Amino acid sequence: MLNRFLSRICITVLLVVSAMAVAQDGVSNHDFVKLDPTVSDSNGNSIATNCGQDYPNATASMNVNQSGDSTAVDMTVQGARPDTLFTVWFWLKAKDQNGNTFGGNPLSGKSGAPFAPSTAYEELLNATGAGNGVTEGSNVFTTDANGNATFSTVLDYPMFGGAYPFHKITSFDPLDSRLPIDNARIYPVALLTPSDAIDMPFMVRLASHCKDGLSHGWTAGAREPWFDFPE
Repeated sequence: MLNRFLSRICITVLLVVSAMAVAQDGVSNHDFVKLDPTVSDSNGNSIATNCGQDYPNATASMNVNQSGDSTAVDMTVQGARPDTLFTVWFWLKAKDQNGNTFGGNPLSGKSGAPFAPSTAYEELLNATGAGNGVTEGSNVFTTDANGNATFSTVLDYPMFGGAYPFHKITSFDPLDSRLPIDNARIYPVALLTPSDAIDMPFMVRLASHCKDGLSHGWTAGAREPWFDFPE
């Protein structure tokens, strides 16, 4: 068991070092793909089941300005469900060419992590756990009456070729009852994109919360998948 754990840590560290070595600074623009409205979360929540209609003309895009250890991101959503809370997520779990699973969120034990800077840890933790859902947050935006919205953030790490900096969290308490797992840990996890060598469904996802209208911090809660990057 210990050897397996150490092996996973070694794979993560090697991927982080490799990713950081190829980090590319610059400005880039990207479109999200609109998902089929029947695509659901792990509990069967989907646009089709929870959001009233399919909104087939909805679009999302983002502008990324990456420089050193900082990434400014501006996202635009148009024609989605009006007056609806959305959250933004990184996907951190993948499989290599041999089918070995690596990555994931060491705080929650899940596959994803909030699209947010490491400085948002306490805010996200306060929203985690039963009864702690919120309507505002570092990875949260709400559409207007026309289904339009903008979302902006500055990440304290490179988005492309970087790593999610769990290790930067200074107030981490592994015994905090709000954390979803008992063996929560903090270490950097490589930010990757799907490729021939990396099997993963997406890098960034935008999800709505038509069912409860709340964000749940380090856990996604009930959500309806809307947009993925890359396709």
